Amino acid sequence: MSLLNKLKTAAAYLQSGKLKEAENIYDVLLAKYPYMPDALYGKYKINLVKNELLKAKDYLLQAIYSLSSSAKINENHKRIFIKWVNEFKKVFNENVFVELRESEYDKLIERLYLQGKYLELIQLKKPNQMSLKSLKYIVDAALKINFDVEKKIVYSLLFYTEDEETLYNIAKYFENRLIYNDAINIGLFLINKYNKNEYYSFVAKIYLNLMQFEMAEVYLKKSFFDFKDEMSGFILLSVYIKEAKFDEAENLIKILLQNEESCKSLILVTAEMLLNYCLDIDVKELDHPAKFLSLYKLKLILEGEDKAKEVLKVLNEKFPFIQRKSVYKNKYNLKKRLKNLENVVAFHTIGRGGSFFFHSLIDGHKEVATIPGVYFKGYFGLDVFDKLVNANKKDTIKRFLDVYEAVFDADSKKRVPGDPMGDGIQISEISGLTTLGENKDISLKIDTKKVEKILYKYLELFEKITAKDFFKIIHLVWEEIRFEFTNQEGNLERFLDNKKVLFYHIHNPNLLEYYKFIKVFPKAKDLVIIRNWLQGLESWLYSDYPKNKIQASYEIRINSFRDKYSRMFNKLLTRLFFQRVGYSLSNKTAFVKLEDVKNSPESTMKAVADWMGISYDECLLRPEFMGLKFHSNKSKLNPTISEFDKKSIKRKVGVLFSEKDARLLNTVLRPWNEVFEYGEGEFKYLDKDEALKLNEEIMDWERKLIDFFEIKEEDAMKVIKYRKEKLKLALNTEEQIFEELKKVELIKPRK
Repeated sequence: MSLLNKLKTAAAYLQSGKLKEAENIYDVLLAKYPYMPDALYGKYKINLVKNELLKAKDYLLQAIYSLSSSAKINENHKRIFIKWVNEFKKVFNENVFVELRESEYDKLIERLYLQGKYLELIQLKKPNQMSLKSLKYIVDAALKINFDVEKKIVYSLLFYTEDEETLYNIAKYFENRLIYNDAINIGLFLINKYNKNEYYSFVAKIYLNLMQFEMAEVYLKKSFFDFKDEMSGFILLSVYIKEAKFDEAENLIKILLQNEESCKSLILVTAEMLLNYCLDIDVKELDHPAKFLSLYKLKLILEGEDKAKEVLKVLNEKFPFIQRKSVYKNKYNLKKRLKNLENVVAFHTIGRGGSFFFHSLIDGHKEVATIPGVYFKGYFGLDVFDKLVNANKKDTIKRFLDVYEAVFDADSKKRVPGDPMGDGIQISEISGLTTLGENKDISLKIDTKKVEKILYKYLELFEKITAKDFFKIIHLVWEEIRFEFTNQEGNLERFLDNKKVLFYHIHNPNLLEYYKFIKVFPKAKDLVIIRNWLQGLESWLYSDYPKNKIQASYEIRINSFRDKYSRMFNKLLTRLFFQRVGYSLSNKTAFVKLEDVKNSPESTMKAVADWMGISYDECLLRPEFMGLKFHSNKSKLNPTISEFDKKSIKRKVGVLFSEKDARLLNTVLRPWNEVFEYGEGEFKYLDKDEALKLNEEIMDWERKLIDFFEIKEEDAMKVIKYRKEKLKLALNTEEQIFEELKKVELIKPRK
């Protein structure tokens, strides 16, 4: 039977409800052609009928991705692609952002552009075949001739076509060129003709860029309430906050809390939203863990720990997170090894604290199982494990190696669940895993064929596997790889049996990731590395300070200021509020000071080893990953720091903060300074009234940003006012903060 006939037969079986027969054909086809779009789509349909929505969603996504990367894209491909993308949105109420591979026409445009044949290029006007990228090539070529030619080309295209896709591409071109009025006009035309959510969102975004919040609100409401677009709901919420419409904001949050998908994101809602008001919600009516944790976060900051714990109590009653039992054959001494790795140390950082350097000291200890980097920060997030596991073990392994590609190839640009470093930053590079070795010329790479073989060896022993055991197995697999990679002496089995602690660099988990983690590992201990609070805060904020001035309109500059200020301000909020949350959830938290590790390495690491329950070994004084020398990841202030270099901890505060700024912030940080034995330092504390008075003024680091972007003080104050509120809150709750911090342990160097 030909391939086409097999597909037709399977489709006929599916149409008549003979799911088993159809599935058998699709499975045979996929075994031979793993990326066949029609077969993947058929599997989606079968799982949809079975109501196995996670699998159905995954198969449809695979079908869309596979079709988008086909060698040839014709009109039929395009129609099917659009149909599947729309079906995905309709069935799962989510957008899928996949682009079709470039057509031959697009490739021709790119080739002419690179050859500098600009006159030939601008004559190739076939709008119905034109991607946004091709449009940019044409207008850029026209601009190289002169600006008037560029404008004529674009406007002639605009009047030449009524094709929906091309019109939208031109609108986005106008947006990129900051020609906002024309972008809005095309957007409104598309709304009136096609009434699609993406056009409402587009117009709203332009109005937000123009700071016309009332107009943006109109289109965001339409997008959220009519099209159920979750992201528009969150943007609308931020508009309500900026416009001080707190009643509308509170009502909108209640709506968001009713939707399971929305509440996943609500926990990550920006700090300024969380800190402006409290919700009057009956905790007993909440029906999803993320909803509880959002409310917990609010109450912890606004009403204190006692009120917040009432939320956790109800959460524990309704969602005990009972794990399914793993069923496995005890081979390779697996029972003992899994039990040993029940001892977990979760390692956290607080912004520019030297976490990768500290992790490099732990890596390679004979009693510790750990994986370099922070790749698994989001492993315990919602649905991550369910998306990995498949009934077919080989498929599970392939999916795992695909999702976590960067774990095994430090040069990979692929993101991992949880986005550990934020903003899509390449994790390995910023972690220092692409500059290992004496000459900083080694990028960590692991043979995935070996990983696949070892992982399959373990998974074959399981009938069912939990997220917990899969996590432990990943670490056992890594340790087997380490044994060969680092040329260990002795017996592999003995090497693995000796592992007694799992060191998990969870780095900076959000509340939901952390809560699910401690429910899976309730006896886990938390270790946090810290550094002089004021010095570390300045370094962390300075990492976001802009480098180059922009020549742009005032509207663009004020937007740039607001974006940059928000990033820096949220880091301040994280330091003061959000990273206290874990202290209340954890059974045992200890802090270790970067200054102690660098000034008294041996005595400090002996104390750390005792706390972790491992023997002291001189490897704890060697910064290495997989036996390769580690050089601390680059920082804006210390780009060449390495090993036990003390530049970072000796640096004087002053690169961003003035003395006035430093005294105010040092006063706000007094509880942290005192509890962790940093003391007052050179910036003397202000009394509370003096600090509150100084807090009402613009800080000098804020003034630098205002001058940098050349904006008016009154416009800057629209966002700076939130900083005043939050520092005031910290100053007025100092005693509560003291009490929270006193519950944790400080690991001190052995005398």
